[in-house]
Amino acid sequence: HVLLFGAYPESPYPYAGVKPEWGDPPISDPRAALYEPLMAMAWAAAATKTIEIGSSIVMLPQRNPVVLAKQLSVLDEFSQGRVVLGAGVGWCKEEMDAVGADWKTRGKRTDEYIAAMRKLWNEDGAEFDGEKVNFRDASMYPPPVRPGGIPTMIGRDTEIRQVIDILMRRR
Repeated sequence: HVLLFGAYPESPYPYAGVKPEWGDPPISDPRAALYEPLMAMAWAAAATKTIEIGSSIVMLPQRNPVVLAKQLSVLDEFSQGRVVLGAGVGWCKEEMDAVGADWKTRGKRTDEYIAAMRKLWNEDGAEFDGEKVNFRDASMYPPPVRPGGIPTMIGRDTEIRQVIDILMRRR
């Protein structure tokens, strides 16, 4: 998350009541430090040599996919192919509004952004014609180290609940 709020009048937390220890919202203090994922990944990549470097969940509709693809491919080269992207659509309308991202089309845009990034990672002279992203004869170097591009995991309801449960047990 880029921002936290004192209240979420338009976005009831989707996991409220599932487990009391998860909270409602899960981070009740809007002053809690949440680090920008790519910055944290760069720090982790520089401090380690063998572990994969993942983002947990990046809200793709809040980001420019061409710029994000470039940032991830450079980080992947710097880390010698250890980057993994966790992507999601987000649950917080207030946050989407604050960054100028359309709430209603976030799922469709996420699909488009992933497809555009994969084109850039895998094709020299790539072409993409989407509703929000368009390019012709585009090349992105350095490409990701692993064939096929950066592994991408899509956060969904079931997986998020499992991850939260694991994290809560570690506290």
